[in-house]
Amino acid sequence: VILPYRSIWGLIEKWRHTTLLAVLIALTACVGLVGCFFVMLLTKGVSNEMGLRASLIQQLEKTKTAEMKSSHKSLVFANMSHDLRTPLAAILGLIDLCLSDDSVCSELETNLLQMKSCATNLLGEFNPYFLMIKRDSFYMV
Repeated sequence: VILPYRSIWGLIEKWRHTTLLAVLIALTACVGLVGCFFVMLLTKGVSNEMGLRASLIQQLEKTKTAEMKSSHKSLVFANMSHDLRTPLAAILGLIDLCLSDDSVCSELETNLLQMKSCATNLLGEFNPYFLMIKRDSFYMV
């Protein structure tokens, strides 16, 4: 097949630069779209990871706050344990002193023995809690 150079090849030569430019623009647009797609995929994973890390940090802060509150509560109870046990021991000591006196009448002795029994029972009721609180506050330190 013989083609006239000027009629067909002349048109090809004339539009060659325009066609090449259109192909380059289309190729650039495709590469840009594919690049944007990959950037979106990568960014989505990173943003999910950042969200998970932020929620983990919030959870750790809440846990730390709860632990601080718990340690403060244990320290308050430990101090309260001391504040209750000391006066009870003093009351029991004073009752024993009064009972050791020979000049105590029988009615007073009966009342003192009843007071001693009540204070001893109260201390006996509190002691397991005091020991538990003391153990908990020891482990918190």
